Amino acid sequence: MAVVRPYQFEPTYSGSEAEEDSESTSSGNETSTEPNGSEDDVSTWCSCGKCSRMERQIENVCCQAIPRVQAKVEATHRCITDGEAFSAVVLNVAVLETALVGMMDVGFAPLPDPIQNRSYRLAAYRQFTWYTHSKLGRRVRRVIPSCAVLAIRNSFPEQSGVYVGFREHLANLEYPW
Repeated sequence: MAVVRPYQFEPTYSGSEAEEDSESTSSGNETSTEPNGSEDDVSTWCSCGKCSRMERQIENVCCQAIPRVQAKVEATHRCITDGEAFSAVVLNVAVLETALVGMMDVGFAPLPDPIQNRSYRLAAYRQFTWYTHSKLGRRVRRVIPSCAVLAIRNSFPEQSGVYVGFREHLANLEYPW
């Protein structure tokens, strides 16, 4: 009988990649749960001027506080959302529809018609993550800066006004039992 070996085809880090990743996460952990200043005073943690307080403290992060995101901010701008690349890669409907086709193709699911704003937001969040962090791997998640989340939500609003927010992978959560 054959033995199922899950994740046998997952890529592995080379020595230099593992060191680089550990240095970047130890010097600026994007998913830190440490407070970023007063919850109510956005100016204590926002440097770009476009952030707003989010539902959870972990989501209160500015594009200027994450080195990989800050590296993508165009020289003439203070915020990642001001750049042409952000608009082209993250907010462009044709790009998002293409990304959705690719995402649905992997899961063999048909693309809904018409495409709802929720699907566009999902694609935009994923596009932002790919644009700023490249491929992260299975179950690796990064908080998206408040300014980027707000730009995506403003472009593709939820009719009810209720949003899910950042969800950590279940393996990262402490269970009460």
